[in-house]
Amino acid sequence: MALCILGQRHDPGALEEKVGAGAGVGTGIAGATTAVSAAGAVPGLSAAGMTSGLAALGLGSMATGIGVVAAIPIGLGLASYGVVKAIKAIARANKLDANVEELDDTLEFRLKPVLEGDDPK
Repeated sequence: MALCILGQRHDPGALEEKVGAGAGVGTGIAGATTAVSAAGAVPGLSAAGMTSGLAALGLGSMATGIGVVAAIPIGLGLASYGVVKAIKAIARANKLDANVEELDDTLEFRLKPVLEGDDPK
C-alpha cells in the first residue's frame, strides 16, 4: 500500500527511513550549533564566537572546523537511518508486526507474528 503525499506516491517503509534520517540530521544540526557556540574563546553565536568556535573545533583552523561541524549532522543522519533499517530488519526476521489497532490502555504496542500470506504489502 502506497501513501500519497502532495500528489506523489510514497512507500510507507521508505517514509519511516526518511523521517528517521531527518530526525538525526536535525539533532546533528542542533548539536553542531551548540558545539560551535560553546567551544570558542568567546561564547555565543556572534561573529567572534562562531570564528573562535570553528577554530577550536578545527584545532586551530576554521576550514577544518567547518568540516568537523558539517560531519556531525551527516554522521547522526546516517546513524539514525541505520538504526531504523536495523529495527525493521529485526522485526522482519522475527516476523513481528506492530498494529495500531492493538494499542492497549497503557499505550504499548503489542507485537504479533505475521501469519504466512497475511502481510498487508
